[in-house]
Amino acid sequence: MSRLKQGPIAHSHGLGTADEADLRRKIAGLTLEEKVRLLAGADNWSMPSEPKIGLRAVIFSDGPNGVRGFAWGHEENLSALLPAVSSLAATWDEDLLVAVGRMLAAEARRKGVDVLLGPGVNLQRSPLGGRNFEYFSEDPLLTARLAVAYVAGLQGEGVGACVKHFVCNETETGRMCYDVSVDERTLREAYLLPFEMTVKAGAASVMAAYNGLSGQTMTVNGRLNDGVLKGEWGFDGALISDWTATRNKLGAVLGGLDLAMPGPDLDYRRVIAVSVESGEVPQEVVDDHLLRVLRLAARVGGFSRAPATGPERPPREMAPLLRELAARCMTLLKNEPVAGQPLLPLGSPPASIALIGPMTNRPTLQGGGSASLTPPMTISPAEGLRAALGDSTRIELVEGVTAHRLLPDLPLDATQDPETGEPGLRVNFYAADGSLLESEHRRTSRLLWAGHSAGALPAGTSRIEVRGRLTADESGEHQLAVAGCGMVVLRLRDQDEHSIDLDGDSESNFEYVVKPHQAVVSFSAKAGDTIDIVASRVVETRELDIFVPLGFGYRGPGAVEDERIRQAAEAARQADVAIVVVGNTDQEETEAFDRPSLDLPGRQDELVEAVLAANPNTIIVVNAASPVIMPWAERASAILWSGLGGQEYGAALADVLLGRSEPSGRLAASLPRRVEDVPVLETLPVAGRHVYAEGLKLGYRGYVAAGKAPLFAFGHGLGYGDWEYADAAAERHDGADPADLDAIGAVVSVSLTNRASRSSREVVQIYADAPQGDKEAAPIALVGFAVVTAGPGETVRVDLPIRARLLARYGASGWEMPTGPRRLQVSRSAQDHRLTLDL
Repeated sequence: MSRLKQGPIAHSHGLGTADEADLRRKIAGLTLEEKVRLLAGADNWSMPSEPKIGLRAVIFSDGPNGVRGFAWGHEENLSALLPAVSSLAATWDEDLLVAVGRMLAAEARRKGVDVLLGPGVNLQRSPLGGRNFEYFSEDPLLTARLAVAYVAGLQGEGVGACVKHFVCNETETGRMCYDVSVDERTLREAYLLPFEMTVKAGAASVMAAYNGLSGQTMTVNGRLNDGVLKGEWGFDGALISDWTATRNKLGAVLGGLDLAMPGPDLDYRRVIAVSVESGEVPQEVVDDHLLRVLRLAARVGGFSRAPATGPERPPREMAPLLRELAARCMTLLKNEPVAGQPLLPLGSPPASIALIGPMTNRPTLQGGGSASLTPPMTISPAEGLRAALGDSTRIELVEGVTAHRLLPDLPLDATQDPETGEPGLRVNFYAADGSLLESEHRRTSRLLWAGHSAGALPAGTSRIEVRGRLTADESGEHQLAVAGCGMVVLRLRDQDEHSIDLDGDSESNFEYVVKPHQAVVSFSAKAGDTIDIVASRVVETRELDIFVPLGFGYRGPGAVEDERIRQAAEAARQADVAIVVVGNTDQEETEAFDRPSLDLPGRQDELVEAVLAANPNTIIVVNAASPVIMPWAERASAILWSGLGGQEYGAALADVLLGRSEPSGRLAASLPRRVEDVPVLETLPVAGRHVYAEGLKLGYRGYVAAGKAPLFAFGHGLGYGDWEYADAAAERHDGADPADLDAIGAVVSVSLTNRASRSSREVVQIYADAPQGDKEAAPIALVGFAVVTAGPGETVRVDLPIRARLLARYGASGWEMPTGPRRLQVSRSAQDHRLTLDL
């Protein structure tokens, strides 16, 4: 029985209660200056405290696939790393997402965090969206139901959720300033639905996005913030700005924003105070903002003593849960017979395996940006398979090609701190007069300092100096990289000096944290040589309050890629089974940038083609969150979409390949056959605008509308079962009000039989055809789903309630139910319909 199984979802969510009368009394006892101080952050990650009313600092942390806490950039700040949200969505399992929320709550409490900045419920409108790994799906219902479950688990343990990014923040290019144009029906039925469902289920806070909508940035968009969110939906929590999104200070106060983050934003406080005194902002507006902020604080325990933090490392007992979770997220796309048997799962362990690809030793476990964190350990595919198979199987490891834009991290097992001799680097911080401020040993080559947080540079730092002693393990030409931004002077062996301009001049340097500039220096060395490395970077005064990234990469001597591809093909030819692990890196799957292409980076496609030609017993594993083009898919017998699996990824992958766990995932986004078939591709604003001209026809709906089939459809996934559908029936509930989000419009029942010789999981999906004559509607839309588990030969009957809202349309007078018959499809995917019902 699954260790991750949880009980039913509840709406109340278990946060503390807010005594409204007491909160109003507290507000009445504050001066205007004290009130406005509480409407902007104290620093990067906290609200201000106010001893006068017994309010402690309330702590925020980035999520959503882990809890980083309020320190950023230090390798000792360890966090459990869960699979990415897009991978979690592949489970389609609300019970599982409740369990995920509870795990995150435990991590939050361990780190003293009150509010987790997640989940993200924007839609994967374009497969090029850089932040798709943080979002559940291209479908609003799947996104909404999984987000509600995630919030239920998190808040059920007393940690507040901050649902983001409200609203239409689907792409990263120009995210601070682009404006979205979308018709009201599409806005209501698609992009607002996940926010509405999470808010009405009790989400404690919502984050206002950077972008604009219909000419108003979201931090000042009173129609949506006050009119829809707080008015129509009855949201009584706090609306919080995305970090640095509050550019129009007065507009934000009048436009529904309750808390501006991060802090300290002295100008924001000054504008509020002056505007109240002048009468431009009514006092009751300020009091309402403060009431909402204090409600959030009360619900997460902000008027009680700060919770005791836990141990520095995540508990060991989380590891098997994370391993099971990662396996559940994997989706079997293709599994054709080879010599009469499906290639997966591998039966008895093969005598030899060729493990090939750039992700075998260096997989992508998480996306880049504010969601990234440092896990206590990671397991690569190579480590996972070797641990699972032991000495019974010979595994030959061949990287083949490089997928990563940046060189691999400087290996700490070959690099010493010159002062202590320990593995790692020595970092010194100097003042402008040359005096040493601080010195520390670091066990990472990806250094990052973040202003106004626990990871800030020492006060007065004018120069950073990093020292290390690298021992070469091979003779030949070596490469050392410096990455980040700013001016760096690099010395090797105390003689070769290189002045490196990494460029970069931005308000926060954040984009260089996500996608650092890199300079590579080559040098010759013999095996056993030691190379002293000294890097010196000047720190501008303004950088003491922002991000300062400084990283080091290294690559030793090796064959050119043509030769490595040939070596990979030869290794595959000699092996019983070849496993090729390819994918995107955290330079493609990242905040702040959208992807330039749907192609796998580098020469990975060439590598796959060469291995497939060498051995028909080849399994392709795709380590990616966002869709990629797979030009070799027709020639592959087995394809496994493994997603971004978190710290236990390699162990979970071995479990799936060997049949110890079932890859029971189903795609939460369509995988395209060709770039030109994608319904919405663009991510570049035109004249500062995104026009959602496709309306409701995004994702799988767009494929059906265009009469085109993707390579693998939304909802597709084979698992290891063999399912038969029968005896479907539908009961319509006439008179259900679509304005009531909980009203049920119909119930579908269906029987499923697992014909396989092992237990299996199935995801039953219900799609509704468009109402007759409604040309604006999507031709089909997901209206219900359920996860079913059955043993060998077992038949299970399942009931699927369908909300009246999902059968309705939003018109000029609000929600209305179309008249006439509707057709429902009982399906395994958006293009694999098993049974048809008339409603």
